[in-house]
Amino acid sequence: MASANLRFARGSIEHVDKIYRCFVDCGWAYSKGEIYRFVSLASNVSVCWDDCEDKVTGVGLVTSFSADNGILDLVGMMISHPDYRRRGIAKHIFADLTATSRKQGHDLGLIATDIGAKVYEKQDFTVPPQAMRKKYQHNSVDLHQRLREYDLNLNGRLFEESDLETVLKLDRRAFGADRRAVLSAMASGTEDGTTSARVITYLDESGCATGFAVMSYTHSSMVLGPVVANSPDETVGMMAELLQQRDGRDENENKSVSMFLSGQESSLEPVLQALGFEHLATLTAMELKNLHSPSSALLDAGGLAATYVCCANPAWG
Repeated sequence: MASANLRFARGSIEHVDKIYRCFVDCGWAYSKGEIYRFVSLASNVSVCWDDCEDKVTGVGLVTSFSADNGILDLVGMMISHPDYRRRGIAKHIFADLTATSRKQGHDLGLIATDIGAKVYEKQDFTVPPQAMRKKYQHNSVDLHQRLREYDLNLNGRLFEESDLETVLKLDRRAFGADRRAVLSAMASGTEDGTTSARVITYLDESGCATGFAVMSYTHSSMVLGPVVANSPDETVGMMAELLQQRDGRDENENKSVSMFLSGQESSLEPVLQALGFEHLATLTAMELKNLHSPSSALLDAGGLAATYVCCANPAWG
């Protein structure tokens, strides 16, 4: 029986066990290590407690990025426990997070489902151009074979330390914000080993990095993104190389592969469909009215028309 004794407070990594339990009860397939990483990278975490049951009943977090025109706060990972719904928990958490960001003078953005978008529109959030996020997934083990049959001319290599600053520059140019902490965390994996990653850089004829891709290997799937490339073939080529790596673990062979496409990637969609990827969902990037910049590149799906962008986890844009 859900208690009525609810309390709202700031969350931290000290509360990861209870926050993780809430995500499990809500049916979200994140490992404890992944939740720890989300919380540790967040600039603000708001939680609702049931003190009688000593459990977290709702969570929301903000991740901050340094953009050209100020700080962009991306609101994400909003959940409320199924036993405590219709009590205004999510509404209170959202109001708390956004009020703090606005008080600090930060811009606000989020990635919403179709249902969520209707709710956030009432909170004065709007949809910038090219703001769609399309989730594609491939569940078949024959993806590796299909990629081997794909005519690829990949001039790339696994990430080297000397590539870091170039990768960060490419990422900022495409996404419009500094994500050094996020990319470093993705590359290093989670402390409990449930998530690891490989990064590949694409090289031009002179050997300079002109694109990159990250493949995260979680306990339940493989996730491609972020990706910055100059053509669909480059994207697929880097995906093929990363799948061959598979972090050296045989259990990754049979995991599904998912990716989030930004709104400008219509040329990549038929390529993915030919490889057997299925479109699972469409999310929408939204921004608060009267931002410092009319449309943040992070939410506007990339600042370069020639750049193909596969996004990171929605919590990170």
